[in-house]
Amino acid sequence: MRKDIDAVPEREIIMAPKMGLVVLVSRYELGGDRCDDLLAATAKSLTEAGIDLVVGQRVVENVGDALAVCDQFKNSGITSLAIVDATWQSDSLKYLFARELGLPTLYWATPYPETLSMACVQHFTSILKIQDIPYQYVYGLPTDNAAVRKAVLVAKAGHIISTLANARVAFVGPRNYWRIAGAMDMVNEEWEFSKKFGATIVHLEMEEITDFAEGVADDEARSVLQDLASRTGKVNASDETLLWSAKVYLGTKAIVEKYNLDVVVGECYPRYSGLLNLAASWLGDEGLVVETEGDLGNAVVQHILNTAASGDEVAIASILGETGSFDDENDQLNFAHEGSTATVYAEGVNEVRVEQMGDGTQVCFTVKPLKKVTVCSLAGAAGNYKMLVANASTLEASQEEWDAAGIRLYAKLRFSEKPSKVVDTMVREGIGHHWLIKEGDYAELMQVVCDYLQVSTLRM
Repeated sequence: MRKDIDAVPEREIIMAPKMGLVVLVSRYELGGDRCDDLLAATAKSLTEAGIDLVVGQRVVENVGDALAVCDQFKNSGITSLAIVDATWQSDSLKYLFARELGLPTLYWATPYPETLSMACVQHFTSILKIQDIPYQYVYGLPTDNAAVRKAVLVAKAGHIISTLANARVAFVGPRNYWRIAGAMDMVNEEWEFSKKFGATIVHLEMEEITDFAEGVADDEARSVLQDLASRTGKVNASDETLLWSAKVYLGTKAIVEKYNLDVVVGECYPRYSGLLNLAASWLGDEGLVVETEGDLGNAVVQHILNTAASGDEVAIASILGETGSFDDENDQLNFAHEGSTATVYAEGVNEVRVEQMGDGTQVCFTVKPLKKVTVCSLAGAAGNYKMLVANASTLEASQEEWDAAGIRLYAKLRFSEKPSKVVDTMVREGIGHHWLIKEGDYAELMQVVCDYLQVSTLRM
């Protein structure tokens, strides 16, 4: 008997960055007497900035203090760390935090010249550089807005990286047994990608979805369609195709629940063109990434962007599309795709058209004007990756422009650079034709995430 999944709730990703805070000091150095005040003031600023803060149970002066606080932090669930240097002290203390915790860490120097705090941070970060360990630092008082903002970015980045390390990404679709220079059923890059980003790749067959879908009764599928009508739009596909899409939606939710998945990446060509598109659109509104063209890397980037957006007043969804055309005279770069995007990006559901395509549908609309979007795309191999990270805006599109683009998913973007320069840079730097648009400004946060993951960035 098919398992009932009606009670499966919509996915909700909660951004709750949890950071540890500790102050290091040598009582033999000038300025050590202000360490307790530094701890209290920094804790106040970070808590007021929205960080779920765990404060070290003591100011750290020696190895015993450091190990006690490390043990406290290990049991606290923190995903990032801020270390404030009240004075100069031995680098062996910070080494303990780096080795025992291994978390994204912010090294905080205070602007008191007699303490040599900045020199202490500089000394330790030079060691981290030699050891190829990523880091961030700030210089300022506990009330310094720029320093607190950097701490918030590090806390969010730590949360994202921790979430990513526990993510399961389903690679759905038929494969050959890939054996070229080694006896493996998986390709080396799957291992390399997992090591770099932390996510676990789960291999599934499309039949897991379609077999489930075939077991869904027509009446149940019609009931689902009624529930999803408010985010479906005008349907120009057959009743049979629409009913099948509802069943595929339920089948996709079934494998998500069965394997506790965070991302679903499905094959498109040559056998399953359009099969997952409408389901991906519906599930995108529910916070789940379903990528329909086998682009696992950019699907994981979508998951990162979803996690980054949690708690903000923006949609937990992003758009995947392809370079269309560009026009320097009108300062616009046109972006198109067959369409599998959440309809939250349309001006209204009445503007959405669900068209017949291949084995299913495509979800067609023009992306509404947005003052600020983040644009990302991941490229690379063999553990060496590069991410495009940029900001842009989306512009209103006319019916004529939509017609010219083939009446599919369509967006007009404006960058700070000329469109031809944007495309030239992408081509020169080897950025692929798939790229992502996310409402809101997450460029600086994505930069910090990439810094800690040691993924190089291309900023525009």
